[in-house]
Amino acid sequence: MNDKKIPKIITTLAICGGLIMGFNTLKIPVYANNDAQTVITNDENGIPDRVLYNALLEELDSNNDGVLTKEEASKKLYAFTIEDENITTLKGIDNIPNIIAMTLANDNITDISPLAGLKKIESLNIEGNNISDISVLSNLSKLKKISIDDNNISDISPLKGLTRLDWITMRNNNISDISALGSLTSLTHVDLDDNNVSDISPLKNMKQLVMIRLANNNVSDISALEGFTNLKELHLENNHISDISALKDSYEMNCLRLNDNNVSDISVLAQYDSLWELKLQNNNITNIDSLKLFFEGCNTDFYDSDFLYYDADNVLHGRVLLYGNKIPESSFRNAASRYILNYPVTKDGELIGVTWLEAQQPVKDEDNSSGDNNNDNNNTTNTGKVVQLDDGNWYYVVNGAVDYSYNGVANNEYGWFYIRNGVLDWSYTGLTDSEYGWFYINNGVLDWNYTGLAYNEYGWFYVRNGALDWGYTGLANNEYGWFYVKNGVLDWSYMGVAGNEYGWFYVKNGVLDWSYTGVAGNEYGWFYIKNGVLDWSYTGVAGNEYGWFYIKNGALDWSYTGLAYNAYGTWYIVNGTVAFDYTGSVNNVNVVNGQVVGHEHNWIHREDIYGEKFVSKDNMKRYDDGTYIIDDGYEAVYESHIICGNCKIDFGKEEDGAEEAWVEHVLESPLYTGCQNYFVEEILVGEKCTAVVTPAHDECADCGVIKGE
Repeated sequence: MNDKKIPKIITTLAICGGLIMGFNTLKIPVYANNDAQTVITNDENGIPDRVLYNALLEELDSNNDGVLTKEEASKKLYAFTIEDENITTLKGIDNIPNIIAMTLANDNITDISPLAGLKKIESLNIEGNNISDISVLSNLSKLKKISIDDNNISDISPLKGLTRLDWITMRNNNISDISALGSLTSLTHVDLDDNNVSDISPLKNMKQLVMIRLANNNVSDISALEGFTNLKELHLENNHISDISALKDSYEMNCLRLNDNNVSDISVLAQYDSLWELKLQNNNITNIDSLKLFFEGCNTDFYDSDFLYYDADNVLHGRVLLYGNKIPESSFRNAASRYILNYPVTKDGELIGVTWLEAQQPVKDEDNSSGDNNNDNNNTTNTGKVVQLDDGNWYYVVNGAVDYSYNGVANNEYGWFYIRNGVLDWSYTGLTDSEYGWFYINNGVLDWNYTGLAYNEYGWFYVRNGALDWGYTGLANNEYGWFYVKNGVLDWSYMGVAGNEYGWFYVKNGVLDWSYTGVAGNEYGWFYIKNGVLDWSYTGVAGNEYGWFYIKNGALDWSYTGLAYNAYGTWYIVNGTVAFDYTGSVNNVNVVNGQVVGHEHNWIHREDIYGEKFVSKDNMKRYDDGTYIIDDGYEAVYESHIICGNCKIDFGKEEDGAEEAWVEHVLESPLYTGCQNYFVEEILVGEKCTAVVTPAHDECADCGVIKGE
């Protein structure tokens, strides 16, 4: 890859309720008088748990005397954390009434009733204990964030009145009834992974939700999620879901996990172009054409090896997972670019000779629940395959018999082939269709490597990676030349400027016209064409059937008023157009009907002026595996971008406010377990070279007009 990494963590934040705090350093205890009226003791009259008491003493003993007084305990404690310390009782915690955020995770707590006195607490993490009763939480009205993962909780009705709650994570409990959540109008993030939830209808009116996690439950109906336009993250893996049509309006989602369900139709995802993670493995999907828009925006650049990789146990991980379905190779090739298809998969950071497409395990046709259909006179689904018989020829065989009526594509273990009247036709080259789409055949074999124009009885079409690409508009070629394609079809009526990865060109009646020199336009403006190619270096006067115009650096400049030169003379330009109706004086020279007369130029030669030429990454060429090609004479250009350490979102350059954007992102990430660090990565943004920015030219010392080379 071209990206260079700086593999170090820049910062880690301890985030509780939106507050970022430092922690006190170790104190040396100094004993004081043990007055029962002023001192909180480490016994049944105070806080009996030794670990809890010492931790509070560490935080609050402001005079370092080794004794916790009630005055010290009354001070506001913004962030208090004890993890993995085997605390067994919270008795006496109400002596510390001003705790704002507290973490008591992975201890041995069973009774949280002593929390009743913490009326000011806003953030509470009690995950990883043995808690079953959370009724005390109903009295803590200021709570905004709660984490009660990994406990024994089944009843969450005490949460019903906590209207300030914006974040709840309750993973790995025994929860089945979530009706208490329906009244929480401030709630934006809810995590219920690994529970027993089947009915999610209580969420129906909670369209403010940004994150919903319900993995590993018993959900089958998600119609309650219809119209959830604010959703950014949805985890529904390992449920019993088959219909996802309710998600049609949630297309601004960043993360969608639907793996290990019963989904077959994903057409609802056709508008999804913002996803950075999509997991659909182990479903019943047979066609992924609806993912074209997603794949067009799918960027491997920022993910490096974690875009797709095997772990030590050969389990596939990554940002886009589709294996374990019944998706034919043709559907993959029709939806994804060759950069995605050929992306090199790694294991332990090493290349293993496997591409993204191979790792996704496209199925053979005979393993698919549906087969091929023909393109000529048959319109039926079949389950045949291509077989070589004793006469040496290859036939399309169904249930042991040759189907001489079949015309279309069919496959076997060697690939896909064109069948005419039941026989493999090695002579055919062109397009043919199947139930999966239209494909390019070369000498009887489906050619997955072909990109360009192809023909059948209906016309000429654009093919990408062997499949007809209806979404392509631009230039494409074959052995006869270059042509203009619109929505996948050669457009013989087009006249104007069109482009591809090599540049911009003039097209006449659908064909690139190498002979044309003059002015031509497209939806972006008007440009100067020389021998069929847009000439960015040209400055001067040029014409077409509509008139004569002033060109600056290859583009018509409507703002220019002044003198300009071409091979036919010197002209007076007004607002980019030769002013043929003007007669008078300009720059002390005479102009008649727009043309300078009676003036002899005093030419002074100006040499080339060099500067930096920059080509953005979007305009760079790439190898088949997606790696960017640095052209000869160019050098790569990198920028230092802030990348989230967990979800790998790129926030851009620090000087453009990336760090502030990341902090805002962190404050919205999953409580305690989400995005809490970032790293700086050197991101390829383009290539540059030293090039001529102003070509050599002659300039008249008297009138100032410029004559190009």
